[in-house]
Amino acid sequence: MTRIARFRIKNALIIANLISNAVGVTVVNLLAQISYPTISEALYQGIERTTLWFVPLSFFSLWPCA
Repeated sequence: MTRIARFRIKNALIIANLISNAVGVTVVNLLAQISYPTISEALYQGIERTTLWFVPLSFFSLWPCA
């Protein structure tokens, strides 16, 4: 595999990972907002804490690939 081919594949994988993480974050946020009236306050606080950890870490997981 040439250096150019490896570079293109690596960039394609990074972009695909970024897109999938963005979609995942969007879906989680939408589900958390839509279902708020039907869940308890304790569960909602758990979702908020999980979101605070998940969102940054999902995008920082790209750094080892670069």
